[in-house]
Amino acid sequence: MNPILAIATTSRFETALIFAVVILGFYWFVRIAKAKERQPLRLKTFFLGGATIGPEMTENNTVGLTFAWAGGTWFFVTVAYHNGPWVVLLQIPWVFSLVMLALLFRRILPATKDRTIHGFIRERYGVPSQKVAASATTLGYLINAGFEMFWASLMFAQCLGRPDLIPVVGILLAVIAGLYCSIGGYTANVRTDKIQNILGVLGLTVLAAAMLSTASTVPVLGGAIGVFCAGSLGYILLSMFLNKVPALKQNQTRISVAFAVVACVISVILIWFGAKHENEPVVTKFLSSTPMSPFLLFGLLSFQVVFNMVDMANWQSIAANGDVSTIDYREIKWSIVRGSLWLFWFPALGGSLIGCALRGVGGPLEDNTIFNDAFALVLPGGGELLRGLLLGVMFLGFISTSLSTVDNYVLAAAQTIWYDIVRSRQHGEILKAGDGGWQEERFVKNARRLLLPVSLAMVLLFWYLYHTYKGDVLNFQAVMYAWALVLFPPVIFALFLPKEKTEYRGWAVFFGMSVAVATVIVMFFYASRLPETDWRKNWFPNLMPLFAVGISLLFFGVGGWICSFWKKSPEVKSN
Repeated sequence: MNPILAIATTSRFETALIFAVVILGFYWFVRIAKAKERQPLRLKTFFLGGATIGPEMTENNTVGLTFAWAGGTWFFVTVAYHNGPWVVLLQIPWVFSLVMLALLFRRILPATKDRTIHGFIRERYGVPSQKVAASATTLGYLINAGFEMFWASLMFAQCLGRPDLIPVVGILLAVIAGLYCSIGGYTANVRTDKIQNILGVLGLTVLAAAMLSTASTVPVLGGAIGVFCAGSLGYILLSMFLNKVPALKQNQTRISVAFAVVACVISVILIWFGAKHENEPVVTKFLSSTPMSPFLLFGLLSFQVVFNMVDMANWQSIAANGDVSTIDYREIKWSIVRGSLWLFWFPALGGSLIGCALRGVGGPLEDNTIFNDAFALVLPGGGELLRGLLLGVMFLGFISTSLSTVDNYVLAAAQTIWYDIVRSRQHGEILKAGDGGWQEERFVKNARRLLLPVSLAMVLLFWYLYHTYKGDVLNFQAVMYAWALVLFPPVIFALFLPKEKTEYRGWAVFFGMSVAVATVIVMFFYASRLPETDWRKNWFPNLMPLFAVGISLLFFGVGGWICSFWKKSPEVKSN
């Protein structure tokens, strides 16, 4: 048995303190949600936060969508442990797609005003295309948020030495996310993002500082961790005093750019130092860089560069600014850019430094228990009271980042199911009526009832897929994001082409997205039946994003050309 794992098991008193701190945090989030409970139930208020959330909440929401414990921090810790400090640079294509989203802001805003991305598809390509696009988005969110809650629950329970609690914690996370979203809607979501981001950065900072006990043998790595911790505390202070110090607000974009540049420079320095001292065993142990598995790298790059441009949650964030003054548009766009740039610092740099430092723990670490070893380094000889409280704050921070991602997907999935699949016609009628009467209130109230069931379904679906696939869980990165990519060709072309150039392609778009979704489903379940020694077990999941985009694009181009002669389209409606 790894001795670190023995240390990692907390005492009953420490476990009780950890749960107490985490539950208090959950109560805090619900209280924030209840502060907005009395808002009238309208399309704009519940799912769009009144359509005036502004730049600060948009920035924090952009951060919160990506800064997750499982999908963000754990990913960078694990990949850096195996491949070295260069993995910070994997954040570049993801940030690129967010910057492209900001550049498309003025085109997306009118396209998504008072509706979802699928409502825009309905207007351009017809009702059948809307339904299949909404189904693809929903499937992706169920898997994505399910992974986040399930894997966070797994890490939390195992760090406490109680793997039997994994399903209990998973269901608890689902209930909490569904609860405060159903109470306060999108407003509760974006108002908790800032607090959750701060708590997440605090937890990551304390854990990184604990790594100094192993990383200090390589001064350049210890120095990098010190810079990260100081910078992270600076971010926390910036977030807390942004609206109280005018100079901070005026220079916040420059500050975020500086943090992103420093994160990349630190990564390059560590790569260079590791290569220069490759003959020194101590340096090589911590800073050697190795290539990532080609299938995993291909899968990551194939979705990262485009996903955010057609992500329903990102479009929802833009729609939540639909009623702000046009003079604020520029600041809203920059808030998206700032949010994306912070992602170089956390989770990318912080997670990568922790991953490199964990190489000094000894013995090969398992991906699903790597945080056991990390948390074992936090005050290993400290008193139960102090260690329990500190671990409680850290766990609350990491779980908060999971919730800041999940709540977005829960709201977006529920809105998509109700607006675009179950009640799309009624949604269109309410928008046309525009009276804000009892019908609109009942419509939103019924949509709100979906939040808790959807949240629970996310955990259960991923639990089923994880135990069905029985392969490397990192391959789920591509699986989670492939579904939404079927929207990429029709949406991007519709943003730039006039309606008369797109509506006749309705059947081509419908069949293209349908075939793409069916193909990736078959690819996943076929890979699930293969033994782990078969190369297709890893390649098929990571090829799913490419097939999703490629098939959709092929039908859009060739099928659209055929439809141009036929000139018959499905019913095209505005909603």
